[in-house]
Amino acid sequence: MYPILNHLIAQNPETRSALAAHSGRRFELAAAGWRLCAVISEEGYLAAAQGDPEAVLRFRNSAVQKVLQGQTPGVGDIEVAGDHALGMALLPLIGGLRYHAAQDIRRLFGEAAAEQAQTAGRQIRSDWVDVKQGVFDSVSDYVRRHDDTLAVHRDTFAPFAEAVETLRDDAARLEARLKRLAR
Repeated sequence: MYPILNHLIAQNPETRSALAAHSGRRFELAAAGWRLCAVISEEGYLAAAQGDPEAVLRFRNSAVQKVLQGQTPGVGDIEVAGDHALGMALLPLIGGLRYHAAQDIRRLFGEAAAEQAQTAGRQIRSDWVDVKQGVFDSVSDYVRRHDDTLAVHRDTFAPFAEAVETLRDDAARLEARLKRLAR
């Protein structure tokens, strides 16, 4: 796991220099059942740590799910234990790591392949946005046309439910009067 994180750190030089400011500090990352205990080198890279971590960054399952869905985890999704100041300093650095695939493609296959991959990635991203928007528009249109049978907002439903309850009470009172009259 260290080589992967160090590769990401190398692709993000600003993060690497910010991590270097914390050289010698030990911390632990915990998420989805795995743990990584690391020490920060003078160059800003990570290595296996010996001893107890000074800070622990624990990403709850909700944080992992949000990241996988392309969302940003919230405050309740991450727990910082131990040296709180160190944990809070490291959290945005770790969270800010970005993978730049074009750099690896360029290094392995050359400039032309990297440019083609970036163009394909932009097209896929654009197509995905169009598909999501089309589905959203279709569902919204259907709901607007069929909102009386498909979905009713709580504010709209509450007066209706109250009116039904009143009607039930009135019907029960009428039935009781009719029974009395029949006697």
